[in-house]
Amino acid sequence: MLIKYVKLLNIRSYLSEQIYIPNGSVLLSGDIGSGKSTILFAIEFALFGVVRGGVDGASLLRHGKNTGYVEVCFNLDGHEIIIHRALRRNKTSVSQSAGYIVIDGVKTDRTPVELKAKVLDLLGYPKNLLTKSKALIYRYTVYTPQEEMKYILFEDASARLDTLRKVFQIDSYKLIRDNASMMLHLMKERIAELSAKTEDINIKKKQLEDFSHQLKTTNDNLELLSPLIKDNQSKIETHQELVKQYETDVKAYNALKTELAAYDSSLNEKNQTIKSMNEELETISKQISAFESSLTSSINSALDFSSNLGILNHHVSLLQSEITAKTATNSEIENLQNNFTLISTEITKAETNKASSKLLEKNVLSSETCPVCLQPIAEQHKNHFRNKISTESAESERIIAEQNQKKEILSKQLISQKEKLNVLLEKERKLAEFLALANQFSKEAQELGITATFEENPYNIESVLEALAYASKILKEKLTIQASISEKSSYMKTLQQRVALTSAEVEELLKKILTIKSNLQKYSSLEADFSSIKSRFEKLQQQEKELLVKKASFDKEIENFNNNILLLKQEITKKEEDKKSLDYSMQLKNWINDYFLNLMGVIEKNVMLKVYNEFNSLFQNWFNTLMEDESISARLDDAFTPVVEINGYEIPLENLSGGEKTSCALAYRLALNKVINDVITTIKTRDLLILDEPTDGFSSEQLEKVRDVLEQLQLPQTIIVSHESKIESFVQNVTRIVKEQHVSHVIS
Repeated sequence: MLIKYVKLLNIRSYLSEQIYIPNGSVLLSGDIGSGKSTILFAIEFALFGVVRGGVDGASLLRHGKNTGYVEVCFNLDGHEIIIHRALRRNKTSVSQSAGYIVIDGVKTDRTPVELKAKVLDLLGYPKNLLTKSKALIYRYTVYTPQEEMKYILFEDASARLDTLRKVFQIDSYKLIRDNASMMLHLMKERIAELSAKTEDINIKKKQLEDFSHQLKTTNDNLELLSPLIKDNQSKIETHQELVKQYETDVKAYNALKTELAAYDSSLNEKNQTIKSMNEELETISKQISAFESSLTSSINSALDFSSNLGILNHHVSLLQSEITAKTATNSEIENLQNNFTLISTEITKAETNKASSKLLEKNVLSSETCPVCLQPIAEQHKNHFRNKISTESAESERIIAEQNQKKEILSKQLISQKEKLNVLLEKERKLAEFLALANQFSKEAQELGITATFEENPYNIESVLEALAYASKILKEKLTIQASISEKSSYMKTLQQRVALTSAEVEELLKKILTIKSNLQKYSSLEADFSSIKSRFEKLQQQEKELLVKKASFDKEIENFNNNILLLKQEITKKEEDKKSLDYSMQLKNWINDYFLNLMGVIEKNVMLKVYNEFNSLFQNWFNTLMEDESISARLDDAFTPVVEINGYEIPLENLSGGEKTSCALAYRLALNKVINDVITTIKTRDLLILDEPTDGFSSEQLEKVRDVLEQLQLPQTIIVSHESKIESFVQNVTRIVKEQHVSHVIS
């Protein structure tokens, strides 16, 4: 991988700048804070994006700008590749937006994660770095900030060793051991679980043997029970036939008893009926005698009814003749009302004329001109008019008085005629009432064969009506009594016939009862014999039930034993399988614990030893090259920690001078670069090395050593960031960075 140029837009102190980086050794020169390291951070951002622990997006995007980007162009395996990553400022943070990659002129848009995955693939870095917070291989083979390299020298030895395992890709051995230990823990739990499941396998086998023995015993008992059940069933069949025969006889016996009871009941019922009918005949005879004696009292009532009906008819005739005057009275009232109306009209007319004259007199006499001709009215004319009006008023008053006198006479006559009409109307109402009663009583008289008679004597019509009503009631009762006598006489004859018929039926029933009692004598011992047979039959049935219950119990026990045996066999089979799994797990656990873990440890140590030997040799060579004092030497201990000795005595790294610390860090950095590139053969960044302020604290003599380092490296592209002007004579190309008005740019 050889970088061609880096393009920056709104990145830290750069507004818009394109920095070309030629092959060979290149020095990015400039004052402290001029923006040299920004170019290195931008290259790392373009390749891997924002990573935790590195420079974040907020630190890269220039203050006051909402968007920015970094574009890096480099050659790799004969291909020109351009990577473009962008930043966008949101409300609360700065985030990466979509970018793109161009390979040999073919552009492909990608998300930040897709870009990182593609870069890792192109550079030959392990794919597991996709989810890592830092690109460690890049940091320790291409570009390591100087302060970070010094930090790795002073951090905890175990932490440093873990970091180097990850860089050398040897951490997989530790991961294998950790996974194996975890697997051992799980296997111990599994072994404990299987041990618990299989510890009672012998008990289960003993239970299976016991159940099998009990099953055999129960089957033997069932075989002994079968003949008893068959013998009992044979006896039941024999007794069942006998019971059927007796049941037939009992049914016939019960039928005769039922028939006898029915005849006895019918006999009692008919005797009771005869007795009731005789008693009823005696009662009816007495009633007829009483009715006949009461008929003699109704003769006098018939005579009273005849005379009173004649009086009512005579009274109706009188009322009919009286109300004939009603029509004449109505005509008279109508004539009087018409005359009354005419007189009232005449009075109204005279009053109207009188009022009109008074109004005209007032209008004429109060006015000075005639309302018709509009001429002045003379006093003579007014006097003549006044006399005329006076005469007309007097005439109107005379007419009014005369007509009022007539009106008063007519009013009295009208009241008299209306009173007369009211009397006639009341008589007419009474006539309708009396006529209805006369018709009713005449109809009753006709039904009773009575003729109305009338003798001229004083009478009270109300008393006559009361007498008629009473006589009518008595005569109706006579008719009712006559009808009752006829009805009861007829019913007596019917009862007498029924008594004779029922008596004949009683004689017939007595004959049948004697016949049935004779037949019942044949079944005298039937009930006792049937009870005995039935009792023996029921006892046999009870025995059968008990035997069948016992058999069902044996069958249930056999079923339970078979189920338990089946379950036990299944459980034992499962436990035997678990026992095999337990044995295998024990063997596997012992193999992992006794052999596999030791083997992984030996392999890791051998790999680490090879890495250590190469790393230590390179570190010592680079350290000796950088240090001009032969009394100071350095080496690596087992934890890859630098050990510095002065005149054969170890001194802590913290006690070294600034230049000595820088020399140690640079030697460690260069050695680490070479070892990683040798161990991980797929890496495609081995042609590029970036050194950030590698001479911090160096003396003039030590600065000369940098020339030797560059000559020994002989890399296709080495980028050095330094503010030391002396280094310019060591490199092939110099790019100067200046910062003016808070904006960095490149000058020739």
